[in-house]
Amino acid sequence: MKRNVTQTSIECYYSIKDLRGRQRQVYDAIKRWPYKTDREIAFNMGFGERNAVSPRRNELEHKGLIESCGSKVQENGKRALVWRVRRRPPYV
Repeated sequence: MKRNVTQTSIECYYSIKDLRGRQRQVYDAIKRWPYKTDREIAFNMGFGERNAVSPRRNELEHKGLIESCGSKVQENGKRALVWRVRRRPPYV
């Protein structure tokens, strides 16, 4: 079965392939535990504070690798965005 691969798909593949360090860890955590807030992602990764993941999560969002997919109320009563890996590569 032959498939057409778009340029954006190729670019997305290489941007994921080039992730290093904490960026890769956060990407893998969001892939493993979708629909979680920054705080929940940090907790699942063993960090005490959301600030341990939010800068890397922000970078992944700007690269188009993840997207917000809603929000939910946290224990403190405030709403927070939840995240997932993008289903389709970003359009250029």
